[in-house]
Amino acid sequence: MIHGNVHDYSIPQNPGWHLYKTTVYFLIISFLFINCHSINSERHSNIYIDKLNKLPDSNLTSIEIDTLIKYYGDKKLNDSLKGFFIVKNNGNKPLYFIKVQKGCFCLNISNDVSNVIILPGKTFKLFFEVSKFNDVGYFSKAIILYGNFSSLYRTLLVECKVSK
Repeated sequence: MIHGNVHDYSIPQNPGWHLYKTTVYFLIISFLFINCHSINSERHSNIYIDKLNKLPDSNLTSIEIDTLIKYYGDKKLNDSLKGFFIVKNNGNKPLYFIKVQKGCFCLNISNDVSNVIILPGKTFKLFFEVSKFNDVGYFSKAIILYGNFSSLYRTLLVECKVSK
């Protein structure tokens, strides 16, 4: 538009443009938040691995888990889920966890593992619970065990397909 000798290069004000700007701002802020969260989680994970690397090899033991992936098939929206992993100490030293990290706030570890010591040859049930499935689609969440075993950490997965 031309107003006298001055050119008006402003973007026309319409509802579609406002929605577009808001969406772009939201995506940029979301991207920054997600990156900060993953960097923060990675930094915390590295702290535990550093602690474990300082353990003498004489304190390390061997761990066996019944399965690394628990798949529960089809679930319905708003359903809940309870399950467990069986952890066995196959080594000759007591097994303990330094930390159990869950991959999402929707996944809860039902039993306190901070004071658990698994003697050689013994097993332990690590109970977990999903209180409610909120989204339709493939559900896959991780539980990461940090402890005095040879691989230093183990990743366990809880998976299912959620439909309406």
